[in-house]
Amino acid sequence: MLLSRIHSGPILEFYIPDFSTQLELPLAGTAVSAGFPSPAEEYIEITLSL
Repeated sequence: MLLSRIHSGPILEFYIPDFSTQLELPLAGTAVSAGFPSPAEEYIEITLSL
């Protein structure tokens, strides 16, 4: 996918996507762990005590 300029001013430039071309991206087939564990995980209980 390419971008086509539709307007160019002194400060801003505007573009639209050109869908006539294809953009192929690789697909990751595995899970990615992101972030960090919650500090509250040690307080989670399996049952609810009422």
